[in-house]
Amino acid sequence: MHSNAQHRQATCASQSPPVSTYRYFLLLLLVPALLASRCGPGHRLTPRPTRQVSEIVDLPQAVKRIELQFHGGLLTLEAGEQLRCEVQVDLQANDEEVLAQLTANIATRVERIAGDAIRLSVPLPAGQPMDAIHTTWRMVVPRGIDVVAKTRQGSVECRGAHGDLTVEGGSGRVNVRMAGGHADLSTTSGELLLRGHYSSARVDSLRGRIVVELPPKADNDQLDLQIANNTGATYLDLQQQQRFQLFFKGEEQQLQLDPSVRVSWEPRNPNRELLEGQVGDLQAPVPSGQIRLSTQQSVQIGTRPQATQAPAPSGMPQPDR
Repeated sequence: MHSNAQHRQATCASQSPPVSTYRYFLLLLLVPALLASRCGPGHRLTPRPTRQVSEIVDLPQAVKRIELQFHGGLLTLEAGEQLRCEVQVDLQANDEEVLAQLTANIATRVERIAGDAIRLSVPLPAGQPMDAIHTTWRMVVPRGIDVVAKTRQGSVECRGAHGDLTVEGGSGRVNVRMAGGHADLSTTSGELLLRGHYSSARVDSLRGRIVVELPPKADNDQLDLQIANNTGATYLDLQQQQRFQLFFKGEEQQLQLDPSVRVSWEPRNPNRELLEGQVGDLQAPVPSGQIRLSTQQSVQIGTRPQATQAPAPSGMPQPDR
């Protein structure tokens, strides 16, 4: 009995296809059905209808301060002889009817918020999602006018600002070249780049990379620079023969210095959390100002070559020109 039972089991096993064979044939049957369900006409993505509106904004010439608010998009700021502003609005909606209503309700708002200050914006119509409008601003600003830009996702490109410039940014990139005045720049995660001629600056980011090129010594004998960066990397590019008083909230090992840069620390005061010292060319006869730096991440400090158009030394990130 025992041998016959074993013979019947062996015979049945030899006549039954392996389990993997069943799975293979089942997969062949299911794949076409899955592809049809995923790629069928009912699941294809159709592009949302879009429209573009451009406008030259009529601005009063007798202003001293311009505040600009936009959610997503780009602000390009340039210096010039006459105040000028142009805005391009890109619209999108789920269907043509909604897009037509959105287009009819879009308008640039110019508000006077003080005697010589105005605010510019393109308000989002009620009930529309934040991505329904995308604005591109092009502004030419003469000397003597301060600019304040506030954005959540937009980017700012400044190609020479004579007056004070304030940028309250979010995730977008902020790239600024100053031509005098004070810069106050901040983002949450967007990259911050500052260069040019400025007497003082505050640069602040929670998670974005910060790159600062200090102004030439001849234009700035007493610079006041404040940098705060929580979790992003920080890069400082000094000019030749510059020496700064340094107030550093961090640890010495966070500083990564190029061979041309030296640092000299004063005796640490146990009652203060700041490290104090001198940084740059320690042989320079007088300091060029002060730098207040606070960060939890690495800080790379280098020196620019004498020719300002030369590439940044030792892998220092070079801002787009």
